[in-house]
Formats: sequence, C-alpha cells, structure tokens
Amino acid sequence: MKVYEFGQVGEQYFIASQFVAGETLASRLKRQQLDMRQSVELICQLADALAYAHEQGIIHRDIKPENILLDVHGRPFILDFGLARRLDDDANLTGDGALLGTPAYMSPEQARGETSQLGPASDQYSLGVVLYRLLSGTTPFSGP
Repeated sequence: MKVYEFGQVGEQYFIASQFVAGETLASRLKRQQLDMRQSVELICQLADALAYAHEQGIIHRDIKPENILLDVHGRPFILDFGLARRLDDDANLTGDGALLGTPAYMSPEQARGETSQLGPASDQYSLGVVLYRLLSGTTPFSGP
C-alpha cells in the first residue's frame, strides 16, 4: 500500500495512502473459511510484510484478522499501525503494565503488560495465532 503523504494539522496527525478495494480477513472468515493451502500462502505473504516492517525497525503490536485487508485479488495488506512502535525508540510512551492490542492475539509478554519486552517475536506470535484461527476456526485461548 502506497503512502502519499503524512503530517500533522494542528493536534491531528494524518496519513494519506492508496485506496485498496477489498475486505478484511475477519469479514472474509465470516463468509468463508480458507483451505489449508490458501491459509499458508496468506500467512507467508503476511510474514514477508512483517519482516519488512521489522527490518525498518517497526513492530505492529496488533496483528489480527480485523487488521488484515484482502484486496479483490486476495493479496493481503496489514492495516492499522496505530499501536505500532519503533524498535529504536527509547521513549516508551506506553510504560510496562499497559495492555495494548487484542487479547486473543497477544503474545504472552504483551498480555503481561511488559511493553518494553515487545519486539518482532511478539508480532510473529500474533501472526501464528492468525494461522491457528485460519486452520482451526478458533483462537487457541479464549475467555476474559
């Protein structure tokens, strides 16, 4: 997804990006389960995208089906970098103890509120939960 411009107007930050017609993975799963081959291919593409973000020093911190857009050709895009953080950013705006993300997809360190411990492995864990959801129809853990 191309980013055309970003900036700030007053107190409001913005990103102007390419419009991609499609639906979220969560919406698709409400209509249709993907088969094993489709699931694995999708996760491989998402793993490549996450690897690129991690190489740029960015962790997403909220990988889940609602934040994955499938275009009309089925190509995935990772959405909503609102909770993302730069790995080299010493200013941890969400100190330890803060829970950010979606509990069913959180890594153990994220669920414990250890935000200073979050790194690429946390996103990879969440992507593994997405794969589990694709293959089994449920997340590995549920409850409050």
